[in-house]
Amino acid sequence: MSIFSLSHSLSLSLSLSLSVKVTNGQTDESIFLDTFEFIKSHSILKDELMNMKNAITNGRDYTSPPEHDPISLLFDCSFHLGTSTVFMMDLSYMLETDDEEMHKDIKYAITPFNNIGKLQVIWTPLAHEEDDGSDPDLIPEVEGEDLIGQPWSYRLEIKGATGLPIQTDLAYCQYNFFGETFVTESVEQHTRSPQFNYSYVHHIDKCTKEFIKYLQGEAMAIEVFIVPTVNKERDTISTENPTIRAAIEGRPIPIGGIPPSAPPDPQNAKSRAQYRVELAQAEAAILAIVAKKMEAKDLGCEILMTACPEVQQLVHVRLKMTNPDWPKIEIVPAPTPPGSTPRQQLVLKWVDTW
Repeated sequence: MSIFSLSHSLSLSLSLSLSVKVTNGQTDESIFLDTFEFIKSHSILKDELMNMKNAITNGRDYTSPPEHDPISLLFDCSFHLGTSTVFMMDLSYMLETDDEEMHKDIKYAITPFNNIGKLQVIWTPLAHEEDDGSDPDLIPEVEGEDLIGQPWSYRLEIKGATGLPIQTDLAYCQYNFFGETFVTESVEQHTRSPQFNYSYVHHIDKCTKEFIKYLQGEAMAIEVFIVPTVNKERDTISTENPTIRAAIEGRPIPIGGIPPSAPPDPQNAKSRAQYRVELAQAEAAILAIVAKKMEAKDLGCEILMTACPEVQQLVHVRLKMTNPDWPKIEIVPAPTPPGSTPRQQLVLKWVDTW
């Protein structure tokens, strides 16, 4: 389940804006949504909850569309991860980017604005707009205000990002140069180091005093946007999901829910509904016994289970998954009189602190 908290983002102009932090509890990865996007997604989830409640009240089944899954709405979306700042003073002197300055820090989009990776950015001066940059001797030897009235051409390359804190499903960059916004192509790469291989020639027919002042006094922000990689294989949001149904009806939620991949024994004539009822009863009985044992500080117990073997095994697996503090959880044969039907019992041992 995702966790929400409020954060604020900071642009180069120091303007404040409110964002919503969404954390994937399984991967501990976080993204940040604009308040508008969050409110829109929240409204859709409220509608889906009402649809589920109405279906349960009217005794019918309802399945939420896959695109309305909470993970899809709140995590499987594009967001501003971080920003690289590029100072452009050298561009007013027709200098190329030094090797040691190619890799720019990517700062987190929200506080504490720490470094979260590198972005490879290269500026190459050109003699004219069609120049391929192969002969640096063609570059005019003018600088600063001497450029006023002269043409100016530079090729900007954004090679790629490295070391991002989140694995991307899709990524792209966006920046503003002299009042115009540019966006790289979106690359679909399942990686923490997406490669953009972006190249664009910026050309000014005649440099103005305003343009030279812009190069010498402004910084260009390259914003990195990503869509995080999420697990596409998730349980269906449906009234047939016992965990969801129990939560809506205000009943105790079964441990781990009923996995869709756990059908009844093919040799057993029980229906799936009977199977779910038996599993829920077994879990409820076990939890009630465990609660009493813990209150009494009893560090272990043996529980006789009369459920079918499939239910016993599933209860066993889910208890081990959801209770790591219990070092011993196993099913062993129960003592039975000669000639009686063999039975199983569940043995649980837990640590002395919780």
